[in-house]
Amino acid sequence: MRQNSRSGKVVLQPPSSRTADLARVLLGAMAIAAGAGYGLGVATPAGAEDSATPMIDLSLTTTLLTVGPVHPGHAVAFALVPRNDGPGDAAAGWSVTEAVPQGMTLRSAGGTGYDCGEFSPGIGSPRHAAAEITCVAGPGLVAGTDGAPIEVVAMVDADTSGLLRTEAWVSPAPGDAAETNPLVVPARGTDTSTTATNNDAHADVTVTPVATHPSLRFDQRVSRTVDVNRNGYLDANDEILYEFVVVNTGDVALTGVTVDDGSLTRSGTTVTCPARPLEPGRSMRCEPSAPYRITRADVALGVVLGAPTVRLGQPHRSAKAARPPTGRGTW
Repeated sequence: MRQNSRSGKVVLQPPSSRTADLARVLLGAMAIAAGAGYGLGVATPAGAEDSATPMIDLSLTTTLLTVGPVHPGHAVAFALVPRNDGPGDAAAGWSVTEAVPQGMTLRSAGGTGYDCGEFSPGIGSPRHAAAEITCVAGPGLVAGTDGAPIEVVAMVDADTSGLLRTEAWVSPAPGDAAETNPLVVPARGTDTSTTATNNDAHADVTVTPVATHPSLRFDQRVSRTVDVNRNGYLDANDEILYEFVVVNTGDVALTGVTVDDGSLTRSGTTVTCPARPLEPGRSMRCEPSAPYRITRADVALGVVLGAPTVRLGQPHRSAKAARPPTGRGTW
């Protein structure tokens, strides 16, 4: 309390601490009147808590499902499992992409809730049917949960061996919230454990060649003889028609099978075999381009050497005999 010296009026003045208390009470009353919350705090404007969309954090793991040694021509399967660590939910339309390297061809991809599009050819690998595929998720992905797995099947090319590395990555839907760890699409052959993003993953497949034992045999047979000069004997200028039966006695298919018979080759005759692979245990018939014509040197020797040996000067008859297999084969 103090007295004004000029007016003589007495003025009441609360202590400074009481002034502060009154101010806080007044502010609290204003906040309650505005319906803004509890206590004495200052109100947050309505809708302010929704002004920023929560960020998302997508990640991916890849697991090789195929067990045991992988050989050329084998199928291999992978499981891709996406996850959203939040804190926000990922919008529908996020996707997972699988890419395979040269030496592999994609065969199938799919999982519950995904639309897996067409295979895309790999850049720089025109001999492959496909090298990349993207699966788009229909539903969103709730924070703190895994997405449905995607199973991918690829074939190892027949002529491939060594280390093959696949690459995969998960991408947010177009226009979705920003990621706390943004995606950087990995280059082919990247070790994704060394990248800064967690949106990518890889799997290593070691292809081991199969130990094979190629082997074949062939039988040379006289299918018939022709007495060209009609003298009743096999002699100069008469003809011998051979045939060859080639058998694959190994454990691997053979391609480009040919027969090289010395006597026919010297006479300018070639032996033609079917232009198809010869599978293990199977046989094929190879035919000369022309019959062998008996020479005067053969007559002087008295025989046409080969397999079987044809003796000259004997009464002519159409020959059907076959001898034990001899000769050379190449593949």
